[in-house]
Amino acid sequence: MIEPLTNTKGLEHTTEEQIARLAHLGVHDHGLARNLFPMQKDLDLILDALEQRQSIIMYTGVGPSGELHLGHAMVMRLISDLQRIIPKLRFMLADDEKYLTRDLTIEQIQGFKESNRSFLRRFGFDLRTIQFLSTTENLSTTYAAAIRVSRLITMNQIRSTFGRTTGSNIGEIFYPAIQIAPCFFDADESSAPLILVICGLDQYPYFQLARDLSDRLGFPKPAVLVGYPPLPSLIRRNEKMSSSVPSSAIFLTDSPSEINQKITRAITTGGETRELHALYGGTPEACPVFRIFEAVTEQDDEALETRRIGCSNGTLSCRDCKNQLKVQVIEYITVLQG
Repeated sequence: MIEPLTNTKGLEHTTEEQIARLAHLGVHDHGLARNLFPMQKDLDLILDALEQRQSIIMYTGVGPSGELHLGHAMVMRLISDLQRIIPKLRFMLADDEKYLTRDLTIEQIQGFKESNRSFLRRFGFDLRTIQFLSTTENLSTTYAAAIRVSRLITMNQIRSTFGRTTGSNIGEIFYPAIQIAPCFFDADESSAPLILVICGLDQYPYFQLARDLSDRLGFPKPAVLVGYPPLPSLIRRNEKMSSSVPSSAIFLTDSPSEINQKITRAITTGGETRELHALYGGTPEACPVFRIFEAVTEQDDEALETRRIGCSNGTLSCRDCKNQLKVQVIEYITVLQG
């Protein structure tokens, strides 16, 4: 289910001034101007530090329960753009969390993890300045910080924040300390750099907890930039694209025929017939077809607005919109697949 924009305790709206400051620093990803990263906390502190040429570290990650899809592409593109001004990046490949919470083998997850990692270069990431974190490979990097964090987290916090119960396995209970740990790696707290976390709204509770713990650990509070809403499922309303539900998403590994088939079958918000659509129009903001144009493939703002109006007033049919999307997505993914 797509989480409503209500779980925003401590977050503030990303402002036009902040977006302009990022643009002045060289970050021009259209997802910012299109309000696809609408919430933040302490982004001004990061901008101040960047303008003063201070050291910053970014932190993000993926859970390798499947191949990367277009929803990931929206976020990876922004992070790649940011990496030009924040070279140091901590990237969590959360293989342990997916093993603990999904019906997948370690071998399956390792395969997805390596495939996910391989796409980063294709998004333009500089792999030389990325610290990859994977607890099934380099646990020692994370564990020392996770232990310091875990001593400050109570079971009541785990239960209320993450919904863990007495039926949860002990790995699920400990995992939040693992995900938070990269905010507190540096041994010398007095010189610890500022951290900018890029995450979805569903991941924000981890970093809200990290911010709550920062003072007790003697570290700066991590700043957070939140992407929302996620790309919607192609097959179910009010759900998001998910690597765990293959028919819900267009994967970066899909072939042209698979892309064509998925877009053909995608649900829309237009009328059930061409006549009804022409009469009542659609709701582009809730349509997975339009949202892919908005978040990923359509670079031209005027063309996107024309599409929005055509969908809303019914002059652009869902069939025509889908056919146009097929062309853009196949071209986009073909380039990524190299």
